[in-house]
Amino acid sequence: MKSPASRGSVLIVDDEQDIVRPLAFRLEMEGFRVALEQDGQLGYARAVAEVPDIILLDVMMPGIDGVTLCRMLKEEESTRRIPINMVTALSRMGDVEAAFSAHADDYVSKPYEWAQLHQKIRKLLG
Repeated sequence: MKSPASRGSVLIVDDEQDIVRPLAFRLEMEGFRVALEQDGQLGYARAVAEVPDIILLDVMMPGIDGVTLCRMLKEEESTRRIPINMVTALSRMGDVEAAFSAHADDYVSKPYEWAQLHQKIRKLLG
């Protein structure tokens, strides 16, 4: 088990900086190493290069959208086992189904409560 000072690495791929910065701060306070990318293409490159412990992924982004990125990462040998939690404002049943059909491991709708997201992250990391 990792010590609280080193809980693992989180890649956040989201273009909404007003949401990402406070989330990154909270995760860092919890002892996670956090990397940020603002679009799907950069997120894919970083995930393949660094293989984080978990990915928090928005759906609506410039370039490669989150559902497509999730599918790409789950098809890539080096990243397929990384848990992916979709964090998005899209919450219709079709949006949720699209995320899970792309093999997302979990889904949280924005706006979210920190406690809810934190619990899902802990669950996905075991």
